[in-house]
Amino acid sequence: MSASPLQRRVFAILSILYGVLVVGCVPWASRTVSVAPSVVGIYGIGMLFADLCTAAMLARLFLSQRRPALLVLVCGYLFSAGVVLAYTLSFNGAVLAGRLFGDDYTASALFVALRLGTALLFVTTVLVESYARSARAKPYLLYVACAATLLVCVALAVVFSGYYLTVPAAVREYFSETGQIICGATIVLYCVGACIIWRRHAFNDPLYLWLALILVASAADLILSSAAGARFTVGWYIAHCSSVVSSYLLLTFLLGELAAVARSPGAMVIAIRYTAAIAIAMAAIILRWTLLPWLKSDVPYATLFGAVAVAVWMGGWRPGLTAAIVGLAGTALLIGQPQSFAANDGWNTALGLAVYVATCALIIGLGEALRKARDDYRRSQEMYKEVVLELKQRAAELQQANSVKSVFLATLSHELRNPLAPLRNGIAILRRRAPEGPGDVYAMMERQFGLLTRLIDDLLDVSRVDRGKLELHRETIAVESFIDAAIETARPNIEGKSHELVVHYAPRSFHVEGDSTRLAQVIANLLNNAAKYTPASGRIELSTRTEGPQLVISVRDNGIGIPPADLARIFDLFVQLDASKTREAAGLGLGLALARSLVALHGGELKAQSAGVGQGSEFQVHLPLASAPSETPHPPGRHLHVFDDNGATSISMGALWGNGGSSLH
Repeated sequence: MSASPLQRRVFAILSILYGVLVVGCVPWASRTVSVAPSVVGIYGIGMLFADLCTAAMLARLFLSQRRPALLVLVCGYLFSAGVVLAYTLSFNGAVLAGRLFGDDYTASALFVALRLGTALLFVTTVLVESYARSARAKPYLLYVACAATLLVCVALAVVFSGYYLTVPAAVREYFSETGQIICGATIVLYCVGACIIWRRHAFNDPLYLWLALILVASAADLILSSAAGARFTVGWYIAHCSSVVSSYLLLTFLLGELAAVARSPGAMVIAIRYTAAIAIAMAAIILRWTLLPWLKSDVPYATLFGAVAVAVWMGGWRPGLTAAIVGLAGTALLIGQPQSFAANDGWNTALGLAVYVATCALIIGLGEALRKARDDYRRSQEMYKEVVLELKQRAAELQQANSVKSVFLATLSHELRNPLAPLRNGIAILRRRAPEGPGDVYAMMERQFGLLTRLIDDLLDVSRVDRGKLELHRETIAVESFIDAAIETARPNIEGKSHELVVHYAPRSFHVEGDSTRLAQVIANLLNNAAKYTPASGRIELSTRTEGPQLVISVRDNGIGIPPADLARIFDLFVQLDASKTREAAGLGLGLALARSLVALHGGELKAQSAGVGQGSEFQVHLPLASAPSETPHPPGRHLHVFDDNGATSISMGALWGNGGSSLH
């Protein structure tokens, strides 16, 4: 699962906040404050717990994915935990009144080793992910690597415990010049690792976006520590506090990410949520404890409310309640009661606890409601993505089906059209050779052949329009010319039902740019449609007028009308109105769809209007007007040549137009 845009924005915002922290604190980093070596004890214990938890989570992830980079990252956190433990035990006054081994310079050397070693391992993780992402490591390598890492930590503690015993005591409270150079190189390593992760788009894995945050936070802490130049300064305190808080926050984010990608809410997910709640509560306690020199014991729960809110947001109301209880117990142990409370005033203590409980209850209630809303939103987004994916698949299938349908219609109409021509020619030949034959049968056959020809031509034209292969022979034509041709084509259907056709031309002649045959086909389709859906002895009106730069051709009838619900789909393919009242065959439902497509190819629009059932209907063709053409001389006579790949058609044409059955090629 790749990092989401929201996760990238969070990374950018947190990086900016760390930058602001460094810039804001560097001017006061070297200012000395009260000596409190127990800060290192809290720092060491907190870092040890966070590093061990992180190493355990990453080890489990490695065993499931076998990625070598995860193995290196486990070693990095295990190394950090081991060296942090040695650093804490060698620091004077961190745990006991003195130190357990080494001297002050031992702690300084271990601190530098801690930063440099983890930086090298983190950058190695990034490089391994870049060049060996597809490799798979053996499970036993985890145990070998962990054992080797612990041996390195022990070796560093042993070496640094006696290596600097001869150094003068006057310089033991300061970092050496070599240490400053190493810290500078370490900061560069942190920045390089973060840049590689960012440029590689976090390797399409939120885990590495999380690692980039660790690198940025570590670089910020080390900058503050280096700028402080000595212990027990503002920068030194802030660096230690920031390291612990960042470790717990990032551990919480890691636990939340692992819980989010889990497939089922099993025991492991539940354990992750509660561990994250405890970790965030400890981070809040340590942060508040670090502020003791300035805030004393007043407002002891100030940092806990945010921890409770985060725990609820990540795990629900139960982990939030756990964070509130752990925070209360930890605050009582490390900070105690506010100084403003009287020593024996139980009412003040009870009041403080009541306010804390009420505030936590409010935070947990609101947080749980927001969390449910967030989960519902995520589920709806996932459902939306699934629906969109399904719709895209359905659209692709429909598009493929439509393409197959178009090819089928083109093939069908072409194959049906081929035998019609020789059959029609055969009827004409029979008429010529046997004029005394059954004329009524000849007439019936010609009518049926005309109907079949029109249906097949419509099928062929629809398939051409659908595939974008219909060619128009454009020229500037007078409106009356193609309207007269359309009337001539539709007249048999109109007269066959004894309709009255009334034609109103515009006061003067107008011209349009287009294909005369296709425009006549449009008007003929509209006239045939009006004749079909108008009861016998009806009235059909055809009129032309102009509306601005457009020509409007109207075909109105007093037939069965169009229901309002059908006006929106009347131009769709294969849509037919109920023709039972007219006792006519409904046809294929292609005429209006083809007419609309042909008008659109001419840059116009075909509209339908009707007052309802039984109220008649009106179809309006809107076409852009064109200037009248200049007069040209009549073309000379032409010779007619027929070319056809159908042998029967060419033979029958030769017999019909030639002399005695000669064929044309």
